[in-house]
Amino acid sequence: MMRRLEQAGLLDRVVETLPDDAALEEMEKAGLSLTRPEIGVLLAYAKLTLYDALLSSRVPDDDYLALELFRYFPEAMREPYRSEIASHRLRREIIATMLANSLINRGGPTFVTRISDQTGADVYQIAEAFTAVRDAYGLTALNGEIDALDTHVEGELQLELYTAVQDLVLDQTVWFLRDVSFADGIEAVVTRFRTGIEELSPKLVDILPETMREEIAVETGRLIAGGVPNALAARIAMLPVEATIPDIVLVAERSGKPLTDVAKTFFDVAGHFRLGAMDTKARGLDLRDYYDGLALDRARATLADAHRRITGEALALDGFAGWLAANEAKVGRTTRAANEIVDGELTVSKFSVAASLLAELAR
Repeated sequence: MMRRLEQAGLLDRVVETLPDDAALEEMEKAGLSLTRPEIGVLLAYAKLTLYDALLSSRVPDDDYLALELFRYFPEAMREPYRSEIASHRLRREIIATMLANSLINRGGPTFVTRISDQTGADVYQIAEAFTAVRDAYGLTALNGEIDALDTHVEGELQLELYTAVQDLVLDQTVWFLRDVSFADGIEAVVTRFRTGIEELSPKLVDILPETMREEIAVETGRLIAGGVPNALAARIAMLPVEATIPDIVLVAERSGKPLTDVAKTFFDVAGHFRLGAMDTKARGLDLRDYYDGLALDRARATLADAHRRITGEALALDGFAGWLAANEAKVGRTTRAANEIVDGELTVSKFSVAASLLAELAR
């Protein structure tokens, strides 16, 4: 992020007393990170530069983002002065400010740089995808529930809850950029996926394999023991599973099958190939090289696409059991190879191989 700002003539690290590249390398070796004041400086730069980029884009003109305009004003003003607010002469500036603050507050100062590197997307596309994720999953209200835990739970646990939401935002923003068109506007995308999330999320506990249900129950219990309210604890524990719902929605749209049927087959595929264990291990990798991170992200995208395609093929054969029988020889080889990779010490290259094997199986 700092290099990009420097190249654009927007940042002088000496003036802002930020470490240069050599100092950053030494800090990394020593296991040190930036200080809070340094992160604060970057947070300000992130918001200011994002505001400028949004203001010069089409994003503030999307009708759906009028919601940001009204959020800016006190609730008591919104209805009595609706027409005045809607025609405010600083409408675009207010929307750009609100959206930049929301995106950076929830994604972190390096959010745009990270997502841009992963996807090649422009700033305005990242802002559209972020908004769709935030609103489809109802994350504004969810973060509000976490905010309300101030002084009621340990600070470390509260940060853990915020991190769980941030992980969802990062992953799903990339997913929406890669797999969804915004040609019809942000509202169409939000409605499309919010409908699926709201329909399927309450049913997931009954659809998931027993092992996944047990893991979620254990995590929910841990959060409740730390003082998190029951409903919030259950939602946070379920977020990694909720992250799969957009994939399920896509498969349901393409196959014409009910969401619940698609979800069952989707998790049957995941369970057979141990995709959950593989992804958990991948997330736990200690990546020292930035490009290893990008390579891992690409491999995860390949794996997700293979997962969707195998699910679609299985649905066409009336279920995963039928698909297994029709592809018995190929599946056996791939399953053995995937198990060897999951059971051993995982590396980026091993994960990439596993993703490629699943992709070949789905052809």
